[in-house]
Amino acid sequence: MTILTIGGRDYSNFTVLLPESEAGPFTAWHQQFISQPQNSDQFEKSGELQWLSSDKTKTYVLLQLQHLGIVSVIRLPNKPGYVAVEMYCEKIVPQVF
Repeated sequence: MTILTIGGRDYSNFTVLLPESEAGPFTAWHQQFISQPQNSDQFEKSGELQWLSSDKTKTYVLLQLQHLGIVSVIRLPNKPGYVAVEMYCEKIVPQVF
């Protein structure tokens, strides 16, 4: 497990649950990143997490995720039709609005 340290605190990998029908891009990335393997910096991704107001018109906090790598894509036997996508993130840049 990859551990990320920010400000003296450790963070582990994170997992996103989503419908298997929407997991195609993650499955392709996993195939490329792990199986081929093409996992140098140029194959890492970036992304962001937003905390929105209840009406989704205002962003309170934005986390920019840099140097994302994919660890696994696993079908969930206890939740048919869903997968768990596990990723690591080497850098998180927070923004507060």
